[in-house]
Amino acid sequence: MTQTVLEAQRAHNLRVRDLVSDANHAAAMVQEAKRASPDNPSVMALEAEFITPPIRYSRPGLQAHIRYLYSMTLDADQAVGRDAMERYGELRKALDAFTARLRPLVPAPAR
Repeated sequence: MTQTVLEAQRAHNLRVRDLVSDANHAAAMVQEAKRASPDNPSVMALEAEFITPPIRYSRPGLQAHIRYLYSMTLDADQAVGRDAMERYGELRKALDAFTARLRPLVPAPAR
């Protein structure tokens, strides 16, 4: 491991950590939208897309994919692979698109 590889790994892991944080924020937004409109089909569809149901062998939601990427590279003692970097880009795009669809369904904070 060279210093350059370690610095690149750190930079990647910090980007993915921020992605996880953004995903956690999106999960909180899903819960806010669900509390405000529990029977709204749009909210229910977004929740199903984002959060993995607590059922064995269920299809992982977007949040689970993001967490997996973080765990995959966090403990590695090697250069971050091209596939992990590409996956980060895909997940970042997917989360941004998801959040854009979710934001209008989240009630404005009380003042």
